[in-house]
Formats: sequence, structure tokens, C-alpha cells
Amino acid sequence: KAAEETGNKIDVPLKWLAFHLDIEKIGGIVQKSECYKTGEMFGMERSDVEKALMYFDKVGLLLYHPDDLPDLVFTKMGPLIGRLSKLITASFIIPGRCVTAGYDRLREKGLFNESFLRTVFEDLS
Repeated sequence: KAAEETGNKIDVPLKWLAFHLDIEKIGGIVQKSECYKTGEMFGMERSDVEKALMYFDKVGLLLYHPDDLPDLVFTKMGPLIGRLSKLITASFIIPGRCVTAGYDRLREKGLFNESFLRTVFEDLS
């Protein structure tokens, strides 16, 4: 049975909770294909997985925004926030004291490449 919203109350299927615990074990960033595989282990259809991901995003247990990042689910917020902080604070770094190549370009032009993002996010998963 899918979650049914009744006023402010939502009935969450037990398999959704088990699903959430399992995808947390996969890592900080989870491919949606892995979510589908995990959902299958609990007898969930793809539509159930989507509903569960949206629900867990809504209650703050994970980050899932299919319109912006359709193939990614973030299960650990702490490391993600740390990496985003690095990106945000890059414009405040004193020139010549940048820890990672690419910060100067980000600070001066607001641009970065995939290699730079991989460095910033390398130990997230």
C-alpha cells in the first residue's frame, strides 16, 4: 500500500523504512538505479521508490530533487554541506593560498570544471 496522506498524518509502509536504511548503507551519494535495485529487494515498484524518495526528502532524511539532479540521491547531509561550504567560501580565499587548483578560477570567474568538483567531493561517498 502506498503512503496515504490524511490531513497531517502520513502512513508509511514498513518496507519504505527498510528501503531507507539500506540506501543509507550504500553511501553518501546513491545512484537512482541503486535505489531501484534496493526497492526491488523489498517488493517495491519504481513508482513506489519515487514516492519513498520524495517522502524522505520532504521529512529531511535525504536529499532528492529529480528536476535538478534526476539520477542522484544524497543520503548523508554532513559531508555534502561541508563540500558546498568549500564552494561557497572559495570567493573569500586569499589569492595564492588556495588549497586546490581550480579555486582561483572559481573565485575570479565563478567557473569550475568537473575535475575541480571531483576534488571537492572526492570523499563524500
